[in-house]
Amino acid sequence: MQGQAFLGPQRASEPRQYVPAARDRRNSGHDRSRVVRDARYRYIRNYYPEKPFYRQPLAFHPDDRLFGTVE
Repeated sequence: MQGQAFLGPQRASEPRQYVPAARDRRNSGHDRSRVVRDARYRYIRNYYPEKPFYRQPLAFHPDDRLFGTVE
């Protein structure tokens, strides 16, 4: 994996030309997309075009094992 620091003393002297991003899961569902952006453009590749794009807050299901009650 390659990268460069954006904070701290080892911060890169020049900003990156392109910034990649990814999204794969939302709770137990899949919402895979990839993004590459620069200062002017943003390209978004949606792998599930039949699903609506959603950004509402997470709605936790009571039977979701990942977000169960911590005692």
